[in-house]
Amino acid sequence: MATSEYRSVLTQRIIEQIEAGTAPWLKPWDPIRIPDALPVNAVTNRPHHGGNRLWLDCQGSPDSRWCTCKQAQNESLQVRKGERASVVEYWQWQREELDAAGNKTHIVLDTPRVFYAHVFNVAQIDGVPELKLAAQDQRADAFNTHDRAERLMRRSGATVLHDQLDKAFYQPHADNIHLPPKAGVYQ
Repeated sequence: MATSEYRSVLTQRIIEQIEAGTAPWLKPWDPIRIPDALPVNAVTNRPHHGGNRLWLDCQGSPDSRWCTCKQAQNESLQVRKGERASVVEYWQWQREELDAAGNKTHIVLDTPRVFYAHVFNVAQIDGVPELKLAAQDQRADAFNTHDRAERLMRRSGATVLHDQLDKAFYQPHADNIHLPPKAGVYQ
């Protein structure tokens, strides 16, 4: 994938979500300030930055953790057959070389190189441990249920999952609704 193609796809996705009123930065509540709510590498726990963070947020995935197929395999995890990856780009600004003594040295590149990685959300991977809930007192506000709304949701037959850190969305391909947890926050 060329850099211009990647950016065009990202830009188009952002425009579509803005027009639909579903951009990942729009929320009807005060956001919970938890670093893990942002897309991170599931193996290294390093956060994704810039356009990659925005792109992965736009995917509407039920978990903030992402990794490559190779990373999953190295952790004895398996990407489910038929799952589709999301492409992220990263830039190499320097490279490592061994000097005459066998020591690693970092060589700054005159022109940085762009690379692309195909990443999967952990919801697409078998064997990944679930996120655990922390104590309720870490949450700025308690979850307030409205009995009438809860009854309506139960009667609708909709699959509602309280499995998000700080997002709420409908996932069309799975036909389910994802919301933040009713009690506590993920840690």
